[in-house]
Amino acid sequence: MPPRKKDTAPLSFPRNQILYGPPGTGKTYHTTARAVALLEGVSDDELAIQYPPESRAELRQKFEDYRAAGRIAFVTFHQAFTYEDFVEGIKPLPPTPVAESDVSSVTAAVQYDVQPGIFRRICENAATAANTTVAPPIPAFGELYDEFVEQLRHRMSETRGPLTFSSKTGEPMILTDIPEDKPGRLTFLHGNSGQQDHHIDKMWVEKLYKQYESIDQIKKLKQDITGVVGGSNATLMWVVFNELKKYEAQWLAQAREQERMKLVDATPTPFVLIIDEINRGNVANIFGELITLLEDDKRAGRAEAVTVQLPYSKKPFTVPDNLYVLGTMNTADRSVEALDTALRRRFSFTEMLPNPKLLPADIEGVNLQEMLTAINARLEQLLDHDHCIGHALLMRVTTLDGLREAFRRNILPLLQEYFFGDWGKIGLVIGNAFIYSVSKKQNATGYKLMSFDKYNTGELNEKSVYKLTDVLKLEAKAFQDIYA
Repeated sequence: MPPRKKDTAPLSFPRNQILYGPPGTGKTYHTTARAVALLEGVSDDELAIQYPPESRAELRQKFEDYRAAGRIAFVTFHQAFTYEDFVEGIKPLPPTPVAESDVSSVTAAVQYDVQPGIFRRICENAATAANTTVAPPIPAFGELYDEFVEQLRHRMSETRGPLTFSSKTGEPMILTDIPEDKPGRLTFLHGNSGQQDHHIDKMWVEKLYKQYESIDQIKKLKQDITGVVGGSNATLMWVVFNELKKYEAQWLAQAREQERMKLVDATPTPFVLIIDEINRGNVANIFGELITLLEDDKRAGRAEAVTVQLPYSKKPFTVPDNLYVLGTMNTADRSVEALDTALRRRFSFTEMLPNPKLLPADIEGVNLQEMLTAINARLEQLLDHDHCIGHALLMRVTTLDGLREAFRRNILPLLQEYFFGDWGKIGLVIGNAFIYSVSKKQNATGYKLMSFDKYNTGELNEKSVYKLTDVLKLEAKAFQDIYA
């Protein structure tokens, strides 16, 4: 796919996004594509055309390249993650290497410093990129002076006569001619010298230009000018140097305006912060007062932009408009409704559902698509759609042995977690082939319940308990019966 043209309006993406769904629906996997799409200003569909599934390695390399360049940062929230880790905090500094001969018997005191967290670092990088302006280079003296002389010639042509300038003391200095046969020479008529012509050559002005950055640095004409250039035309040389510096200031102002207009028309370089498992951390504590700054209209450059003072460094802080925050959330850990309200209303949510169509339809007679569909239909009936099973848990299955192993390592432990060890309900989802029951009397251990108070141990001894079948010994029919 050809790259998006520079003059094409960039696509509008939510600044704060969360991909949420049950385990195994490819949320973290999809952040790779979504992050690259955000940085390149294309939609998910456009990126999928550019990087089809067989080009996943290329897409991943593109992601890593952006990450190495500092435009993508990745962090995983967990229960021990804090504001000090995310934004900034006081951290101990590494010990300073000391020569063995200099080591004293007294242990040096531990030193501490305010260290920025991943959020502050990427915000600062994004802000630097958004505010970067390339200062227009000042042209070399020869180029600048030639343009200056040319604009004087143009002004004389427009007025059809000489140009009058003022000396430092206010006397009129009349530019009468710019001879074609003497490049860079300016011919003046001094107000106090009758009809005598005075010439100022380019090389004299160049000496002043190299000596002084500003006309204000010239205090005494004869001493400050003739001391550098020589000759006796200090007054006229001041006039020419003064006009040249005026022209230079106009040239720089115009160049800066052109650069500013380029920045207005250009889209700032985007950055992406990926927060995996965003709902596993205490979001209110981790973001602290900065949660407000995530809102689109509170970001830097917006009409309602908000700046706060960070508590440790005391630096002013705001979230740049070119930073995207991309989070993932496992709904089996905590539902969207239970997530912090302040976070929910500042993020755009995209649900990632199981997609059985991505699975093979025939693995040694087992239709994985129908099997996963049947399992999830029963899970929704017994629990809810937040506690389904994602297709990613079966994506690498290519043989019946692989399917058995996927059940042993992934599917069955997840079902045990969903139902808190209630084997009967697990049997309602996947069938008798995977769960079998035994009574206490049939149990080979022979240990019966102790007598206690008014409990009827006879009935309790007869209570059935459930156990898992050795899934590695199951035939294909056991898996087929799930959806048959």
